[in-house]
Amino acid sequence: VSSHDIKAKAQTETFSTGVGKILFMAANKPLKNTKADKIEYSIKLELDENDQAVKHLAEVAEYKVDTKTNRALKGTGKVNISFTSTFQPTVVDAEGNKIEGSEIPFFDGRFDKGEAKVIYSVVNYDKSTIVRLTGIKLLSIEINPDKPVSSKGSGTLNSILDKLKTL
Repeated sequence: VSSHDIKAKAQTETFSTGVGKILFMAANKPLKNTKADKIEYSIKLELDENDQAVKHLAEVAEYKVDTKTNRALKGTGKVNISFTSTFQPTVVDAEGNKIEGSEIPFFDGRFDKGEAKVIYSVVNYDKSTIVRLTGIKLLSIEINPDKPVSSKGSGTLNSILDKLKTL
């Protein structure tokens, strides 16, 4: 079977989520996925369990919804879903203006706040289904400048900037 045959058999459709709370986002620079041993762009949203995308993904790609985390969230009305891609997603602000490069923030939901919608593609091969992140619409975002820069204890962005001013 050639790669051309595989591509010819693949069917792709595009969908979007409702508004979700951003839990994590790395859409500017990809991160290493140690489970899959590849580099990926990523966003994780907390969605309402009745969101059409949650229902859709439960039907076409149950592995996205039936996770250990979501089993623990049962009864809360919320579902966490990660969307990833090896290709950089298109990112736009609430007005639809494209955001590129360093303008796209790294987002850690433990410190930052925001809401977004995700555009995702469902790629159907003969016997498997892949869900791929293709776009992010940032509806609101608050980046905390006092969040730690790294887990190594190097300080917050503001404390590092203050230190640099004294040099």
